[in-house]
Amino acid sequence: MLQVSNLSLQFTEEPLFQGVHFNLPTGAKVGLVGPNGSGKSSLLRLLAGLSSPQTGSILVPGDCRRLYLGPDLEGSVGEILDPVFFRAASRLAALEADLTESRLDEYAAALEAFEELGGWSRLARWRGPLRETGLEDLLDDPQRPGSTLSGGERSRLALARLLGAQAEVLLLDEPSASLDRDGVLRLEEFLQATPATVVLVSHDRRLLDRTTCRTLALDPIARTLTEYGGSYSFCRARRQEEERRAWREFEDQQRRVRRLEEAARGLRDHARSIEATSQNDFYRGVAKGVAAKARARQGRIQRMLADENRKEKPRRTERMRLRLAPPRLSGVCLLKARGLRVCREARPVLRGVDLEIMAGRRIALVGANGAGKSTLLAALTGQLPAQGQLWRREDLKIGSLEQTAANLQDRKSALEALRDVAPMEEGEARTFLHRFLLTGFQTLRPLSTLSDGQRMRVALALLMAAEPDLLVLDEPTAHLDLDTVEALEEALGAFPGAILAVSHDREFLERLAPDETWVLEDGVLKGTRIEEEAAQPSWRRSRY
Repeated sequence: MLQVSNLSLQFTEEPLFQGVHFNLPTGAKVGLVGPNGSGKSSLLRLLAGLSSPQTGSILVPGDCRRLYLGPDLEGSVGEILDPVFFRAASRLAALEADLTESRLDEYAAALEAFEELGGWSRLARWRGPLRETGLEDLLDDPQRPGSTLSGGERSRLALARLLGAQAEVLLLDEPSASLDRDGVLRLEEFLQATPATVVLVSHDRRLLDRTTCRTLALDPIARTLTEYGGSYSFCRARRQEEERRAWREFEDQQRRVRRLEEAARGLRDHARSIEATSQNDFYRGVAKGVAAKARARQGRIQRMLADENRKEKPRRTERMRLRLAPPRLSGVCLLKARGLRVCREARPVLRGVDLEIMAGRRIALVGANGAGKSTLLAALTGQLPAQGQLWRREDLKIGSLEQTAANLQDRKSALEALRDVAPMEEGEARTFLHRFLLTGFQTLRPLSTLSDGQRMRVALALLMAAEPDLLVLDEPTAHLDLDTVEALEEALGAFPGAILAVSHDREFLERLAPDETWVLEDGVLKGTRIEEEAAQPSWRRSRY
């Protein structure tokens, strides 16, 4: 179905990746993984034919229909769903609304074009996916700009586009972003059942594990791609084992080199000692023989290091080193709300929320798209005005990841933003940012020039430098690569303070191991599940 040969892409002096080869047969389900900036989205766009490589080729059958779904949906609802068809439908509707005798021929041509594209049956085909995703009303207004939809609605529209697609190759870039649990499960079900060839980029590890059976891993250090015959978890385990084996082989080689060097050094010292203490020609000859053995050992070392099978020192892929300072407050109530109400555009979103957050408690907030989860977090942190009673301890320090990311000033650098939050010497601030893989020029560039992933790492750095008592996290895994997500999970696992988190990442919520799960529905907390300690994963109690 897809044959990729010697592909390379370059935007700066260094290539993003090079020498990429792989074949995708019909029906293959493949995960594409790699750190932020390794080229996952760029490779998907190459496979979709939306950009061109510097070298190499991508062979696709001429009649193959490819669908690329990226994180940014642009245009109207109709253009997002089926641009050619809905342009024809809109043209026909416009002519019908202002039909005159002089325009009958134009109308007939528009009607013929509409019917050639499938006409009313094609329009009816889109009604099913839109009804399933709760967006059927959008079919009555296909000209509505996609930018007027909420994040959840845009994600569901992308899901509807996928469900209604008739493509042989699906190229999906973070299709589960902002989808609620039901949406993710429907996406998972579709990907498992579709006969299409799928290339999936996602930070949802469970989605990758349940829908893919091959993994393509981009390496930003080697700037190439490695293929693994299994899902993401299999790929991760194999890569860790390969890294351990590479280090063992390199260290074994280095030990052999050191032994030979020590032996050669001992022979040289012995030869010099003989020459220095004897004028006897016989013993001086012995010294020359010993020196020859030393040179032979040195030559052996040089041949070993020059051998094409020698082991180069492995280069470790850096991971963020995250650590949250222990909170100052313990055993007390941090925040309390009674009858909390919030309206947006005259529409009630929260209708009377009662809650209490105690120090050290871990709480997951779940609910469907549009239930008001982000609104509730914004009200609790003071970003949105609310009616009702809301009490926060005067000495409470709240760390809001969403608020921190939103408040990043584009003109400032990461270094300046950090020193605003936590007074530090420049060297200390640079060292702190290095733990978040922000180094060199990245710490000095305006934040507006950084990628989404780099900006999120800056937000994480500022959040952790603030030393909060309560962490409020709204989709904290968004824009983070999988290695960074796992580093964040480890830091949260070791944090003894209170956490209130919204996430659609099932693996993240499981590893968070919440003490309570709050269900927000119709603007109120309709249920609170207390998680039994015995039911919590044992690794939370022992691993961190």
